[in-house]
Amino acid sequence: VRSAAISVESDRRGIYEGIEELFHGSLDNFDKFVRTTLKSATMRSFDGQRAMLPYRAMLWQFVGATPFSFTSWTHTKFQRLPLPRRVAVCLSSVTLAFCVLPVLSAAAMEL
Repeated sequence: VRSAAISVESDRRGIYEGIEELFHGSLDNFDKFVRTTLKSATMRSFDGQRAMLPYRAMLWQFVGATPFSFTSWTHTKFQRLPLPRRVAVCLSSVTLAFCVLPVLSAAAMEL
């Protein structure tokens, strides 16, 4: 933290005082925390599997819901829609089946 770039040099003293107050009077404690504990916690949050089931297993839960999501494509009302609207409905169905439902299921497992 001592060699960190700062926009307004006069702020450095206030920043140091705030850090020292939080880390028991030591900038070294702050440096150690940032380089070890915080770094490992941050890296853990970016990699690895977070849900109890992998994404492919989540998709299996919704195999039955997939045809239901696509049934609107066969209706005569759907066939009469303008092309941009049909594309929007198709994208919505695919998003529901392969993104929304698995993500909601994973979120429910985290509760």
